[in-house]
Amino acid sequence: MSVIFCALGSGSKGNSYLVGNDKNKILVDAGLSTKCIVDNLMCLGINPDEINGIVVTHEHMDHIGGIRVFSKKYGVPVYANEKTASAIIRKIPDIESKNLRIFNNGESFYIGSLDIAPFKTPHDSVCSCGFSIYSGVNKVTVATDLGHINSSVMENLKNSDILVLEANHDLEMLIKGPYSAFLKQRVQGPKGHLCNEICGQTLAKLLDFGLKQVILAHLSEENNTPEIAYNTVIKHLQQRGAQENKDVFIDVAQQYQRGKCYRII
Repeated sequence: MSVIFCALGSGSKGNSYLVGNDKNKILVDAGLSTKCIVDNLMCLGINPDEINGIVVTHEHMDHIGGIRVFSKKYGVPVYANEKTASAIIRKIPDIESKNLRIFNNGESFYIGSLDIAPFKTPHDSVCSCGFSIYSGVNKVTVATDLGHINSSVMENLKNSDILVLEANHDLEMLIKGPYSAFLKQRVQGPKGHLCNEICGQTLAKLLDFGLKQVILAHLSEENNTPEIAYNTVIKHLQQRGAQENKDVFIDVAQQYQRGKCYRII
């Protein structure tokens, strides 16, 4: 069964990704406004009523800012692990609890024909996770907000037809940038965000495991640029002998612009 993917928006101001097939469609996070999400979906020829669920990585507002309005307006269930769901209720007390569904990290569940496999990720939230989403044999993996790549995360990244991986910051830009010393330490800490270099090194290791299409995501507006992230990642892939746009394809998700819609058959 084919799978579609589109980054509706990605960055510190809000994140949301469309994943689905001809039968079912979900959002991974809804940190954008409902208007922004709906406008993007309509531009793709998708009615918001077609969304069967929102799966939430963690409770930070750039990932959940739009869930209350969207889920209520279109009757869309919100899926989160128990700790994240509790944190969402604390942050958004008027969210309709009847729309909340609980999953356990490490245990797959289905939304229609989509097989969702949540896995734990290292981030400074109550219980953050990434998702591998299967449509038949096709696999889309979304992994952002990562302080580091551990063995469990690496296993879940392997053999993805489409991989969304964080390239949050250029370390030199972060160190020389305007953030406070505390915030700089948080970002580059083991439960912070993934830098371009580690992202590139990780992708280079994944070349042996079916890596083909990558979307670099959650770029910092203050401590990164799409060009720097792209060039850093390509450098690591080329060092492993990979040719861009032949062996592997790299795209960069934007904060204020919808990305390309991919379909893997």
